[in-house]
Amino acid sequence: MVGNGIQMNTTETARDLLDAANLEGATIERRRSPRQKVRRDRRKGVERSVAMEISPSGIALVIVETNAEQQTSKMIIDRVRFPRDCGPSLGNWTDRTLSETLCEIAAKHQLSGQAVKICLGGAPCVTRVVVGANDDVDSEVADLKERTDRYIGMGRGEKVSCETSARIDAKRKRVWVTVAVRVVVDAIAEAIRSAGMRLAHMEHTMLVLCQILHDYEKDTTEPVLLIVDELGRMDLGISYAGQLLLDYRPAMPDRSVAEGAIVQRHIKCLRRYIWSQMPDIDASLSNIFVTGTESERAALYKSLDDQQELHRHHFPLQELCAGFEIEGEVSEDPGVMAAIGLARSSAESIAGTRNNLVSTLVANYRIPWKSVFRSTWPIAASIVLALVLALSANHHRKVATQIEHQIDHLSSTDTEVRRMRFLIDQHRHRNAQVESIERNIHDPRWAHVLWETGALLPHGAWLDSVHINHSGETHIVGASFTSEAIYDYIDQLKATGVYDSVVLDATSLSRVGNGPAYRFEISAQINHAIDQGRAQTFARTHSRSIHRG
Repeated sequence: MVGNGIQMNTTETARDLLDAANLEGATIERRRSPRQKVRRDRRKGVERSVAMEISPSGIALVIVETNAEQQTSKMIIDRVRFPRDCGPSLGNWTDRTLSETLCEIAAKHQLSGQAVKICLGGAPCVTRVVVGANDDVDSEVADLKERTDRYIGMGRGEKVSCETSARIDAKRKRVWVTVAVRVVVDAIAEAIRSAGMRLAHMEHTMLVLCQILHDYEKDTTEPVLLIVDELGRMDLGISYAGQLLLDYRPAMPDRSVAEGAIVQRHIKCLRRYIWSQMPDIDASLSNIFVTGTESERAALYKSLDDQQELHRHHFPLQELCAGFEIEGEVSEDPGVMAAIGLARSSAESIAGTRNNLVSTLVANYRIPWKSVFRSTWPIAASIVLALVLALSANHHRKVATQIEHQIDHLSSTDTEVRRMRFLIDQHRHRNAQVESIERNIHDPRWAHVLWETGALLPHGAWLDSVHINHSGETHIVGASFTSEAIYDYIDQLKATGVYDSVVLDATSLSRVGNGPAYRFEISAQINHAIDQGRAQTFARTHSRSIHRG
């Protein structure tokens, strides 16, 4: 147990941001003794630890070299500012500003192949602290990870996160969740690789500063405040026993308001926050540690000095640099102090105890399936929907084609049916006309007329022809050996009643094989009144003779 209520046995889901990105961190020291020594190895006995603090304002480089043989220690400090009109200062981490700056630093200090520890500061990174019952903390951390992409204050784009937990007691624990912008983490990792260095570790700057305060017993007895300024933006933290209890970035709607007044405005809420978690310790938060030189932070120092409840302190910079031969400018810049603290820390001291952003990097572009599914399910759903619509459209097209063929067939059938109906109607109309004609036209039966006309011929007379037209006019042509027979025949025709009138049109003398004969021509008009009755009688009495004849 350290302090009040914080147990240092830690467990983690993703050890650091490198693990969260499925990328294995580089080995801090990978050199091996040469098998054959031709020349004296100038690096023999020299341990080199390289750390950088990268933020939108610039890069702070610290190199710690320890020579065991000569028992000397050297600290090289270099601070490079980014241009204010381009690159990370404007939030653009993917242009050539970052990579070119790192390449210049690597060439200047001969860092090719060197493992580098990085601490990330400023707006691209934040650490959230969740404390409470185990189940409640797990649920809240899961919700926190789910909504990391919606950290509006950190800008748009995908975010990455890693976590570390520490038990308070059997039922409670505290979890630190570091959230960073993936574009920034990936850009730094790529720039480190392009400069020929190896990325071994990456964590939040606030976590390193808290550890520095604890290493020199500044937060052992009570929680303390620390203020970090990054491009005019104040980052307010609470440290206790080397652990970050709160990473708070208060809103600053008016730049003219002094930062000390802003701290004083939030001090009561901060005290209640600490007291709710640790009721047995002093939560007055009266001690505040400020980064930056007095010339740069004069306004902040004055505003804090005006607050009687707050006592301003400096970070233990002298203690950090004690025992080292310094090369470069030492300042109270938060980036420089964080880089010094990270460079002096050993690999064992930071492994598993602080969130490492390197765990979030994607090795060989491997992305977790959960993230892939969450990002691509709308596209997959759109593709499936488009496929279903395409299949449905194809099916409907086939059905429509079949229906069109059926319609064409039915159209031709309908045309044929119409034609047949027209022909049938025409045939029916003609039949009706024929029936009407048949009803209106008298159908005479001339068999009995011819029979009686021939049966009345006297002896010695014969007929050559009998012509009967539709009106009943009859023309009879024949011959007789005597003229008296002709007149007897005419009288017989008149007496039968078959004809209304019988007229002898002409007679003439002719010669036949048996001698002279008289030819005659008779015109007669059939009597229609008795024609029908006589025809039926004739048909009944003479039908057998007619069929036989």
